[in-house]
Amino acid sequence: MKLRASGGTEGLSGLTSLPNVWVEVYLPLVAMLAVLFGLRRLIDTTFARSCAASTRTTAPCSAAVPTLLYKIQALFVGSLVASFAGAYMVHYIQIAGMSLFALDYSHPAGNLRDCRGVGNFAGAVLGACLLVPISEFMAYLWRLAHGFLLYNTDGLRGGDS
Repeated sequence: MKLRASGGTEGLSGLTSLPNVWVEVYLPLVAMLAVLFGLRRLIDTTFARSCAASTRTTAPCSAAVPTLLYKIQALFVGSLVASFAGAYMVHYIQIAGMSLFALDYSHPAGNLRDCRGVGNFAGAVLGACLLVPISEFMAYLWRLAHGFLLYNTDGLRGGDS
């Protein structure tokens, strides 16, 4: 997708940022809590059970539950949450391009999913609150170590003693 209209391989830069730092910090927190509590209330309904069921299972079909329609609606709800997160990230970083699909942005989602399993929302949120700050701190320490080794020409041992 190297179209000139979309900024080429670099992407579109100079996008508008969010109004102030309070919106940058608290909007995703409020949205995350709203999605967490909304989906937790949804998980025990007929809608969620029919989404988990196979389309050819006789139990939902005999109860006249439209499983295919519910699965399409579940896809829409998941896409709604993901599109909000993507739009927020684009306005936070202020650039939209192919670099946003890099591996460093996609592997935390798999790690957070593996924290407590696929069907547990609270585990993924707890994992996000724990793993993301830890990984950012480790990246900071790594950059600090690289800076130390770059500017310390004597190496780790210190001189020729």
